[in-house]
Amino acid sequence: MSMWLSLAKIEPSLLTTAREKPELIDSLFFDEDDDPGAPVPGFRPVADAYGYDYRLLSDIAEGRAQAEENTTDWMGAYPWLAKASGHGCDVTEEYEFCYGPAFVLTPDEVRQVAEGLVAEGWVPSTAAKWDEETEDDEFEDLGPFFAAAAAEGKAVIGGVN
Repeated sequence: MSMWLSLAKIEPSLLTTAREKPELIDSLFFDEDDDPGAPVPGFRPVADAYGYDYRLLSDIAEGRAQAEENTTDWMGAYPWLAKASGHGCDVTEEYEFCYGPAFVLTPDEVRQVAEGLVAEGWVPSTAAKWDEETEDDEFEDLGPFFAAAAAEGKAVIGGVN
């Protein structure tokens, strides 16, 4: 059984809309074939989305926390990575992913997370820019995803399926 971290860059004005109309979130995370809902204005399914195995992310973070901080509490050791994966974020109770409600980050929080991921060492100085055409994301793409969202002034909505 897998747990998939799914993130989407959205226009800040859509945060309120997503709370009022949770079906909008379906349109962000599910294929048109699976969801007959209307497309979200300005959302590009590949360029504005990030997905990665949450358990693998957790294993990587826990291993690094053990090696560097002598703890398995990776969320305490790396609070910005934790926030990037939905911990300690505002949630949209009206929409439930398989493993909890949707979480949201405002543009200011997105900027803070992008900077925090760099400060925690998750984004090497040689990191590539966010590749808007790649559908198969890797762990290393998380920092560039948040950097791109911050540069675009976007909010992020996400969850774990």
